[in-house]
Amino acid sequence: MPWVFFAIAFAAIAVAFRTHSIGLAMLCLFAALGLIIAGALKLAAARLSAVSRSESRMLDPKVAQAMRDKAKKDGSSGTAVGGGAESRRDRRDAEVDGDSGGGDGPRSARDAAGDGGGDGGGGGGGD
Repeated sequence: MPWVFFAIAFAAIAVAFRTHSIGLAMLCLFAALGLIIAGALKLAAARLSAVSRSESRMLDPKVAQAMRDKAKKDGSSGTAVGGGAESRRDRRDAEVDGDSGGGDGPRSARDAAGDGGGDGGGGGGGD
């Protein structure tokens, strides 16, 4: 159907170029503009409907709220999904911070060797 709009717009442009009447030419050009916009919108709508998900696969708001409540309840008891990784990371960071005597010592072998990482750019230019 959008291609029909484009075909009629092309015909309207042809009529606008062939006519001797300014009024008819302006009417045909405005009609062509409107038809091109309508055709483009139809193409965009068809593309969006082709890639959109079915509404039947979407969650009901009540089910989504029940899932949120269950996740919140599980999160407060410490059994949430992903909670184990965060707690391990927190413990590891606490061990690194705690074992260094208040942050006085190096945190890694790279820091101990004086290589602080980075891109090696370092400031200052050698002449």
